[in-house]
Amino acid sequence: MPPSAMFQIKVTLRDSRPPIWRRVLVSGNATLLRLHEILQRVMGWRGGHLHLFSMGDEEIGGAEPEGDEQEQAERRLRVRHVLFEPRDRLFYLYDFGDAWEHDVLLEKIWPPGSGMRLPAVIGGERACPPEDVGGVDGYEEFLEAIRDPQHPEHAAMLAWVGGAFDPEAFDVQAADRMFERGAARRAATKGAAAKPAAAKRAATKGAATKPAATKPAAAKRAAVKGAEAKRAAATGAAATGAATKGAATKRRATKRRVTTGDVTTYEATKEEPTKKGGGED
Repeated sequence: MPPSAMFQIKVTLRDSRPPIWRRVLVSGNATLLRLHEILQRVMGWRGGHLHLFSMGDEEIGGAEPEGDEQEQAERRLRVRHVLFEPRDRLFYLYDFGDAWEHDVLLEKIWPPGSGMRLPAVIGGERACPPEDVGGVDGYEEFLEAIRDPQHPEHAAMLAWVGGAFDPEAFDVQAADRMFERGAARRAATKGAAAKPAAAKRAATKGAATKPAATKPAAAKRAAVKGAEAKRAAATGAAATGAATKGAATKRRATKRRVTTGDVTTYEATKEEPTKKGGGED
């Protein structure tokens, strides 16, 4: 079965007459903890009490303190792990004092790809009983009291429930919009959380692509090395120039006067270099 398959389930409050029920579409990949949250909202419970899932003799849920094996299983198991085909059932208990028992029936499995927002409420009838009214028996007594103005607890029960209560009231569209608003809030929260992370990744990527800045010490060493190279080049050029000049001096010709008898001539010769220390021999 594909993990993304869509499960159509019907949840009915046991022993309610006439029946109080809801029909809802959920993801087969939803955890049992998520299914608990969905059932709470679609039924109309406030979530102030412990709950429990069971399959036959096996109990799964939040009956024990957090970290208990049952609760860990509820966080790990998914709907598709406990409901396999239409007509499979799951038992859901809410509030161990009032003992609200629910039958969770798998009606149909839809293939993935429908594009529907999940969960989605598609049916249901009658209002959820008030919390802490005393279970199914207490709810029946409550209804008797508010319907009969002569009942000794009529005024007290109306005041306790907030002034009015319609046991037949249930709005499918309103219940579905509740999940729609929840999905929008989760999407907005997820988007807001993703923006800083994306900005950080972009900044990190940009910093990685920028040329690495030369460290001050490395720059200083490079400058010194360059200056030394320039001085060496200048010294070499000066030495070469001196050598060239000396060679030219050696090659430069001079004239020496030679007198033979009454005849004076000039004879070309090379100039001898001046000896160190000055003076002629």
